[in-house]
Amino acid sequence: METADKLHTEEFLQHQLHEVITLLEKQQLEKSLVERNPAIKRELVEAVLHKQQQTRLQEKFAVLHPADIAYILESLPLDQRKTAWDAIKSSLEGQVLLEVSDAVRQTLISGMAVEELANVAGNLDADELAELAADLPKRAMLKILRSLNSTERTHLNAILSYQDNQVGALMDFGMITIRDDMTLKAISSYIRKLGKLPSHTDKLFVVNQHNEIKGILPLQRLLTHIPSRHVADVMVTDFVVFQTDQDAAEVSRAFERYDLISAPVIDNAGKLQGRLCVDSIMDYIREKADEDILSQAA
Repeated sequence: METADKLHTEEFLQHQLHEVITLLEKQQLEKSLVERNPAIKRELVEAVLHKQQQTRLQEKFAVLHPADIAYILESLPLDQRKTAWDAIKSSLEGQVLLEVSDAVRQTLISGMAVEELANVAGNLDADELAELAADLPKRAMLKILRSLNSTERTHLNAILSYQDNQVGALMDFGMITIRDDMTLKAISSYIRKLGKLPSHTDKLFVVNQHNEIKGILPLQRLLTHIPSRHVADVMVTDFVVFQTDQDAAEVSRAFERYDLISAPVIDNAGKLQGRLCVDSIMDYIREKADEDILSQAA
């Protein structure tokens, strides 16, 4: 079953890549035909054709996942990649930059203006910005920092203060914190008002007035216990927690061992700093595997 799913995914990606290449080749052909005909108003026709062609590409990319777009960009030669990248909507650019390889990311960023990079950064969270920080020009990074509010800047600086192989560099701040004296009914009402839970939220973090973590409340317990009960009565006090300076490789093994989706991250004083999610762990494992392959090839 796993092999069949993999084959289906590869077939889907190859099909999407073929369609994008076909659109790009058609675009080049139409441009060549216009250039060969001196009798027409070349600039006007070229502008109309370019707009039509970019619209077709935009429609294609709009229905694809950023990871699939990244695969397509990585598979294209440099000139076609530039044309395809220009057709991707600004709301998607940040997520695509996170998905592409380091080498491709650098070529894409090198062709972007500071203002454009700042706009892209506006659609990213602090942990995502931290992932791109090393590849961003200094001027762009300064402009981005100035555009952040104090909380966002604090979060970004916190992540950047850790080494790449430490948990703190992989954490995000999308957790929901609650107090143990709240009723399950009050928490459910709060979640409904939020309208949407952060991705990978399978548990809520219980903290005291000093932001020290005291337990977790799995969403399953929130749904299956009587609404009038208090968090203190149903929360889990024996739970997996990681420290900001802990080794990421060690933590990745713990995620697999305990089948975790998310886990709280604390500092040495036991205060909640963020959360670690399975997608960040998977990205870390993938990057390390790529580094090992390159090292062996060298």
